Amino acid sequence: PTYEASLTKWIHNESERQLAELTPRDKRSLADFRSVVGSAFEVILGDAPASGDVKWASMSRASSESYSVLRFFVRVGASGAEVPAVWLQPKEWNRKVAIWVDGAGKSGLLDDSGVLRTEVEELLAAGTRVIAADLLFQGEYLADGKPLAEARFNSTRRPYAGYTFGYNPSLFARRVHDVLALIWWARKGKVEPDRVDLLGVNGGGPWAAAARALAGAAVDRAAVDTGGFRFANIQRLAALRGQDRSCRDVNMLPGALKYGDVPALLALSAPGELWLGGEEGEVPPLTAAAYLAAGDRSAVQSSNAAASAVRAAAVAWLLAPEG
Repeated sequence: PTYEASLTKWIHNESERQLAELTPRDKRSLADFRSVVGSAFEVILGDAPASGDVKWASMSRASSESYSVLRFFVRVGASGAEVPAVWLQPKEWNRKVAIWVDGAGKSGLLDDSGVLRTEVEELLAAGTRVIAADLLFQGEYLADGKPLAEARFNSTRRPYAGYTFGYNPSLFARRVHDVLALIWWARKGKVEPDRVDLLGVNGGGPWAAAARALAGAAVDRAAVDTGGFRFANIQRLAALRGQDRSCRDVNMLPGALKYGDVPALLALSAPGELWLGGEEGEVPPLTAAAYLAAGDRSAVQSSNAAASAVRAAAVAWLLAPEG
């Protein structure tokens, strides 16, 4: 046991040293970072849908004076997944699309009184099409409508993470796949949009960050409220509760911590325009390094808006002129 502990510690330290050396300093090292860390997250998130896999089926349509509402399913051919979604179409479309990723699913478009949020109305008034969906185990996936407290996990007598994650994508990965399906669908159509933006709020920020990392230039601008989330905190919070149920956390993503956590996912967005909320007005150092290496540090900015005002600040940024 003593030698095993020393060996695994040495392996860990070597791995950490090599990963630290990948911090981008220029365009060449940024390419190396993308090759290693970007490829790692592609494997970690696994079997993400490709653009050609995505189809859709219309369910219902309704109209108001200023916009129409289409309820539909996005279908992913390779996995057979069906994502229930809603499409809000302004009367005068500006050829821009905003994909709203919310911790409450598509019901996050509504406030507590059941009417469209002011921020959604602002997007529609500007002529922007708004798309939202219930990702896996949100909204229409739930019989009781209550948010999922824990992700599904093997029920053997001796619970072991490998029995679940060795054979199944995590819930986090599945939700990222759903967001990617929305992105690929938004890029299609008889009239292709000029711009597709991604908005991650109310717990949906980490999923949006991961989807942007994989989608690359398919997303023009991304506004991500991380809420300060880090994969590293999942186990720490479990320890504080006195019982380690971290493997059941809905945002568990094996391997994410090793390859740089949320800042690395955000770094993979470089040089695409990126707005951050939930980071106390600071851009994480690794993310800032990637944007500096890409040649445009100003393409990423962080807001110190209070949690209650993050949605409004994010939408204001999306509606502002590019650049």
